[in-house]
Amino acid sequence: MVPVKDQDLQIPPDETQTNVPSKRHAVREWTLLFTALVMGVALALFVFIVPLPYVIYSPGPTVNVLGEQGGQPILEVEGGSVDPADGELRLVTIGERGGPGKGSVTLADIIAAWIKPGYDVKTYESVYGKQDLTAEQVEEASQAQMQSSQSTAPIAALDYLGYDLQATITVAAAVEGSPAVDVFQPGDELVSIRTPDGQVHPMNRPSAPFSLMETIPPGTELDVTVIRDGVQEVIPVASYADPTNPAGDGSKLGLLLTVDAPLPLDVQFHLEKIGGPSAGTVFALGVVDLLSDGPLTAGKSIAATGTVDYAGHVGPIGGIVQKMYGASRDGAEWFLAPADNCAEVQGNIPRGLEVVSVRTLADAVAAVEAIADNEASGLPRCSDISAQS
Repeated sequence: MVPVKDQDLQIPPDETQTNVPSKRHAVREWTLLFTALVMGVALALFVFIVPLPYVIYSPGPTVNVLGEQGGQPILEVEGGSVDPADGELRLVTIGERGGPGKGSVTLADIIAAWIKPGYDVKTYESVYGKQDLTAEQVEEASQAQMQSSQSTAPIAALDYLGYDLQATITVAAAVEGSPAVDVFQPGDELVSIRTPDGQVHPMNRPSAPFSLMETIPPGTELDVTVIRDGVQEVIPVASYADPTNPAGDGSKLGLLLTVDAPLPLDVQFHLEKIGGPSAGTVFALGVVDLLSDGPLTAGKSIAATGTVDYAGHVGPIGGIVQKMYGASRDGAEWFLAPADNCAEVQGNIPRGLEVVSVRTLADAVAAVEAIADNEASGLPRCSDISAQS
């Protein structure tokens, strides 16, 4: 008998089981496949469809205020004229998604915004708080800000040009937390302000109270003469530091003022579907351009942003980065930015765009003239302001 080694032993396969998966194995595969499909669909829904409480800001359209919209001049000034070939003063805007009436934001939108230059993502609450605002309420507030810009800008421009503007200045409200609370009443008409040196400053020009308070240190005792219910009264009040700029020059009176200044020229704006407060500076520049001898821009494309008050101060605005990118996209070579926005400007300037910082309308006009004359090398930049801080 010949011994047989173990490895030589072969057991015939059971042909009934060859290449046939068990029912249990098949069920397991289908379960895993179905689970993966459900999870994939759920993930896709979350990424592309489920709305998240965020707001995305993007570069918005820009508009040349020296141009036309719908065949009509955007800015018309009695006695003023402009040749469209003489250059551009561009109003800049931002696009918004996620706010009331402005669509929803998904995770896919947020990821895309993080990648795209000039985009910004903010939480809904950081923009709108916990208020349950409607699209109509937001639009109404935005249009009110635009109307304020359109009423303030011509006054600032004509005051800069030396027009003798007379104004009636009345109290709209006292600023909460200021010494003016419970001292002044809405409707009080400002007549004059007496400073500690005995000088009486008439409040009969649009810029009068704003220009004066720039020279008054915080804590200064002032005598404010008003007309209340037809009777003239003297109200003592102390000035206080600007809470938004405590280290700045001057102080505040603590009053929200309404300025009624009839214009010697008819100024009209024809601009639709744009709101907000940031067009004041470019509107004022447009008025100055139309009333100046020859175009200010000399063919250059210049964008500008910033609020402007009756005294010609240029104030900060939101969305400066998006506005720079929009201006660059639409061909602007230069961009005038409020000096108070310089911290946001630094490190975010689009390639090829030259940004100049301005504090007043006079600064802005001087900048435009220097750019037009190809003498812009000495204009202040945000890097200069940062170095001084």
